[in-house]
This record gives sequence, structure tokens and C-alpha cells, in this order.
Amino acid sequence: MQSSPLPASAPGPIEREVAEDRNRMIDRTESGLALLILAALLLWIPVIEIGGLFVGAIAVILIILGAEAFGWRHQMLVWASVLLFILAQIAGFVLVGSFASSVRSAPSAGAAAADQILSALDGLIRGLLVLVVIASISEALIAFDLSDLAGRVLLLGAVLVQSLVSVILLLFVFGPLIHQAVADAFASGSFNAGPIADASARIQGLSAYNLLNSIPALMFAAAFYRTYKHIRQTAKPSLPRSWTMPQAPSPPSP
Repeated sequence: MQSSPLPASAPGPIEREVAEDRNRMIDRTESGLALLILAALLLWIPVIEIGGLFVGAIAVILIILGAEAFGWRHQMLVWASVLLFILAQIAGFVLVGSFASSVRSAPSAGAAAADQILSALDGLIRGLLVLVVIASISEALIAFDLSDLAGRVLLLGAVLVQSLVSVILLLFVFGPLIHQAVADAFASGSFNAGPIADASARIQGLSAYNLLNSIPALMFAAAFYRTYKHIRQTAKPSLPRSWTMPQAPSPPSP
């Protein structure tokens, strides 16, 4: 990523324009990474996460606009990141819609209703785990090629930790609680909303478990900061002073 030194002599108009345009793209990438740090710190917080998504969207647009300055490999990873994130969001809507459809089509009472809803719930949980991993990978890809070794290790570690946290929350904390509540709601042969309400109250009481999501969020933020710092130190050459000073007019031809 280290840039070759710019010539100290006065450039032609095209050469100067290319250098200035590249520096503008680097500036956009730096601004995008700075916003990604903020987005990473907001996305794990309930309610505020909506603001994190908005900030993250602006950050991604800026990084896309500046990607050309860092070569084809970075451009490819940025577009792969965007594509994976969009696919994960679409798959999430499809997954939730499929679960809702299964619930609506289930019988109103009896063991068959409980079995159908529990089967749909298990599919929803497994699908969400896959989507969390895909979304984490997309978050890491957008800065991976620009990072130094420590930054890349942080990005990979954040993906692994986010996956582990999601497994803990969905498979060992909230998932079993919801699973048992659905089973209890149909245990008498007719639907009883009491166990569902009790489970909802217990989930509210276990909301502190969501603090686990702060661990990968901080890791992503630290990785984006290292990338931001790395670019500022290595990627953007300063324009020679002679480039920015007005040039003396050429003497007229005899």
C-alpha cells in the first residue's frame, strides 16, 4: 500500500489532476473508516442500532467511492462485502416471513401445532446463526485488504467472537427459553398465552446477556481504527510544494 514518491518537479495538468483525485479518494476512505468505527460502537445497542445502520450505510458509500485508489483487490473485497450484507438482509426477511407463515398455518391447538411451530423456530434460529456469520464476514471484508497484520487478526477475531456470542445467546440463553415457552403454551391441548408472556418477561430480565455483543463490536471498532491509522501513515503522499505554488509563465517564443 506504500505509495511511490511524487516527483518534485511541476506536473502537467493531467498528472496533477490524477494525484489530487487519488488523494480525494483516500480522504473518502478515511472518512468512511471513521464512520465505521462509530457504526460498530452503535450497532450492538438496542434502539440506537438504527442510527448505527444509517451511519454504516454512509460509511460504506464513502469507502466505495474511494476504493479505486487502493487497487482491484480492495475494490473486489468491498463489493463482496456489500453483496454479502445485502444478501444477508434479504435472506433475513425471507427467513422471518417463512417462520411467520408456518405459525399462521399451524393448527390452533394440539401437539401438531406445537410441533410445527417448534420446528419452524428451530429453523429460524439456525438460519439466524448463519446470517450473523455472513454479516460479520461482510463487515470484516470491507477493511481487510487495507489493514495491517494486527488489524486483520482483529477482524478475523471479531468474526469468530461474534459467531460464538450468537451461538451462546441463541442456542443456550434465549432459544431454549422460547422453545420451552411454546411447548408449555400447547401442553394442555389448547393454546395458553401465559407461558409466552412469562418467557417474554424473563427475556427482558436476561437483557444483560446482550452486553456480550459489545465484545465483537469493540474488536471491530479497534480493527477499523488500526486500518484508519495505517492508511493515514502509509497511503497518502503529500503533494510537493512546487505542485501547489503558481508556476511562472513560460517565456514567449522568439
